[in-house]
This record gives sequence, C-alpha cells and structure tokens, in this order.
Amino acid sequence: MNLTPANTRTSFAVTRIDRLIGRVFTLATLLTLIETVMNGWQQDAYLDHLWLGLTLSLLVAVHLYNFINFFFLGAHRFVYLIHGLAYVVAFATWPLQMLDTAKLPADYHPWLWWATGSAAMAVGMYLPKWWVFAYMLFVPVTWVLFHLTPAGGSADITKALADGFYTALFPGTVVGLIWLVREAARKVDEAGELARSEEVERVTLEAQAREQSRLDRLLYSSVFSAIKFAAKAKDKSEYQQAVAASQESLERIELAKNQTPTQISLISFFESLEKLAHRVDEKCNIAISGASEFVISGEVASALSDATIQALTNSIQHAGSKAQRSIRLKGTRSGIKIVVKDTGSGFRPSRVPQHSLGLRLVIFKSVEAIGGEVHIDSKPGHGTTVVLEWEEIR
Repeated sequence: MNLTPANTRTSFAVTRIDRLIGRVFTLATLLTLIETVMNGWQQDAYLDHLWLGLTLSLLVAVHLYNFINFFFLGAHRFVYLIHGLAYVVAFATWPLQMLDTAKLPADYHPWLWWATGSAAMAVGMYLPKWWVFAYMLFVPVTWVLFHLTPAGGSADITKALADGFYTALFPGTVVGLIWLVREAARKVDEAGELARSEEVERVTLEAQAREQSRLDRLLYSSVFSAIKFAAKAKDKSEYQQAVAASQESLERIELAKNQTPTQISLISFFESLEKLAHRVDEKCNIAISGASEFVISGEVASALSDATIQALTNSIQHAGSKAQRSIRLKGTRSGIKIVVKDTGSGFRPSRVPQHSLGLRLVIFKSVEAIGGEVHIDSKPGHGTTVVLEWEEIR
C-alpha cells in the first residue's frame, strides 16, 4: 500500500467544523458589531468625524467580508487574522480620533472596548497557539494601560483591571472550546482515514485471493482436460489432441509458477472493487466491461482503489442527498479506465484548494504516483465526473 499519511491531509471533519464555526462566529459578532457602531456614533461629539468613520467602516467591511467568505466562498481562515488586524489598526489610530480629552465625561468608556472580544476570538481561531497566547495577553494589557490614560477615560485601576480581565476571559474560553472541538474532529478524521485505508487494503487482498482461486481453477480444469483426453484417446488424432492439451497444461503451470502473488487480473480486481464500492454506497450503479486476464500489480490496484473510493466518498459528502452515483470499470488491452459519476450539485475544480483532502492529495497523487492520469469534469448544477486512467508502460 502506498497511501498518503493521514496527518498530511486536510481533515474533512475539521474543514466542515471550521466552516460551521466561521458562520456562527460571523452571525454572533454581527451583534457585537452593531453594539460597537452604536457606541461609536454616540461618542461622535468627542471624536474626529473622519477618523471615527474610517475605523468603523473598516470594522464593518471586515465583518461583511467574513459573512461572504463563510457563507458563499471557500471559508478561508485567514479572514480571522484580518479581523484581528483591523482591531489593531483601530486601536493604533485612536490618537487621531481623539479631539480633546478635557471634554470627555467622567464615566467615559471608549467604543473600542466592544470590539476587543471578537478580535481576540478571531485571532485565536487562526494563529498557532503560542501566537494566540501572545495576542490575548497583548489585548488586555494594552487595554488596561490605555483605559488608565486620559484618552481612554481615566478609569480607576480597579475598573481598568476588571475590563481587561473580561477582554481575555470570554474570548479565551471560547477559543479553548473551539480548539477541543477541532481536535476531536481531527481524531474522527484520522479514525475514518484508517478505516478507509483498511478497506482499500482489503480490496487488494481480496483481489489477490480471488486471483489465486481463479488460477487454481484454471490449472485444475486444464490438467483434468489433458488427463481426460489421454484416457479416451483411441487413434493417432486423439493422441495428438491429448499431447496438445498436456502441453497447454504445462504452459499454464509454468506461467502460474512465474506469476508473483502480488499480480492481480482485471477480473479479480474489478470484482473486489465492485464489492467495496457497494459497501460504501449500496445504491451506486456499477458497470464492468473488458474484464480480462490482463494482470496489474498490487500497487496499481491499491492506488486505483484508493482514488476510486475517495471519489465516491467525495460525491456522498458533497453532491447532495438526491444525487445518483455510478461507477464504470473498463479494462483495455494494456490498461484500466474508471469513471465515477454523479448527478449532484457539482463544483468548479479550479476553486478547490491545493490542500484539499480528497481531490488533490488522494485522487490525483494516488493515480499520478503509478503513472496514471485524472480528469475531472464538473460545474455547478451539472454533476461531477471523475475519470481515472492507467496504461501499462511497455
């Protein structure tokens, strides 16, 4: 078996969890955005109109892009970092927003405070852990120091510390829970990947067993026929037929002796792959043509099985519940052609990330590693067809 290790692939469950978290985060922080904007405009009398408008517009634009990204685009996680940086920009431009600290009311609370929590959570869901710790330490510390200054409201130390504590407690708790959920999803994917790899390996083993059984039947039939001819021979012509049958039997025995155990005929390979595909999707329509005694290596059988089952799994996961699936297994004189087709929602292959779990790292790499080719025909609303082709190099 020549499979890509599970830990080098993008986890499917984690990807789904990340998209769901992104959507929940977008909707939840929309409420904090409304609160932030309302507080910002209420403080308009104390701040520069231009800079206040620019910073609030920046935060609104980031939230809008978050919404579009997680609901309509590829749910790219780098937008979390943009969210965090937007807060840093707003914080850094505060001196430009402030007009006259002497005019601030005694209980003044800068509107930036309502944006700190969502920014800390956003960064926590993108950066590596140590950078997250640094950022989450940076936010409350800078907020406390800022809140003590005249531009930050000249708060007393107790109130400043309390505000700083809350800017770290809630985001830190949420991010910690998200880390646990993502880790659980990753473990689920690893278990699923292991199970799938074992299924693919079973295809090769079953195909080898079927091939050995087929060869045994052929040899038995050949030897029995030769003995039968010899026993019934009564004249020269019949003796010659018996000799010819004996020679054919010897050739078959010699061929079987030279054939390595890892070689599998298309007959055995297709039968085993059909059985595995039906275990994955019992409703899948499978057609076989050109099955012959042409043999392939266990490595080729494993790679094609891996890619075929991954294509079928991708269809189950993405094509929609009403999609119909079919697989066509076709043998040629020197190769194999496998077509996995569905009537699902389809997609744009050009928009699939380079680190995609199934499409690029399993299907393409598995087939290309044995010298094969992959062709994908799909577009939104018109289903998907994945074609795997392999030819023996002579």
